Amino acid sequence: MIHAFTLIELLVVISIITVIVAFTAPSIVKLLGSSEVNAMRSILNGLASAADSYNITTGQTVDHKVTRDAFGNDVDIEINGTDASGDPIDFTFGWFVLNAGQVPESAQLITISAKEDLTLNGDPLLDINGEVAGLAASQISSIELRDRWRTPIRYAGGVRHDDRFNADDYLRAHPTAFFVSAGPDGLFGEVDTDTNGPDPDVDENDDGIPDAQDNIYSFDLN
Repeated sequence: MIHAFTLIELLVVISIITVIVAFTAPSIVKLLGSSEVNAMRSILNGLASAADSYNITTGQTVDHKVTRDAFGNDVDIEINGTDASGDPIDFTFGWFVLNAGQVPESAQLITISAKEDLTLNGDPLLDINGEVAGLAASQISSIELRDRWRTPIRYAGGVRHDDRFNADDYLRAHPTAFFVSAGPDGLFGEVDTDTNGPDPDVDENDDGIPDAQDNIYSFDLN
């Protein structure tokens, strides 16, 4: 004899499932969010290894503040700007790839770290040596790597808060080259240059959390 579930039994089961989902959903979301952050941190750390390789091989660090034009003149790099469509754009990462990519070991580390997310003119960039070597400095915006939340990754050859260059003061000060993601909210926010931590008064999306609090840096261990 086959026992069929009554409507009441089905409603009880559905109610139990609903309660279980209500209790476990936040934990699952938090776990998935943590997984994304850890994956992003791994990518950033891999890129930092590429920067270290370039430094060891050449004895130099890629400058994130200026590029050189065709005449050899210094040109300030546009930082944290927007393109014609209003989407965020950052030239610092492209400038790093253009320079560090000339060292085979660094180029390989960049490719391994970024995988298929590294693009040139919107197409996967898999051969840095072959495809980037001939690019002019004015074309660095065509090299792009966005994080898991679709915000361009930022490169800095080291940030100081006591120099005259304050265009990158929204990043934490750090003496060596590093990479940074704006995190899940897509907002770099502002950094308190006295504490070198998130400025608690800058909360552009009004979520009660300082915008810079979830920034992910390659030099962070946690």
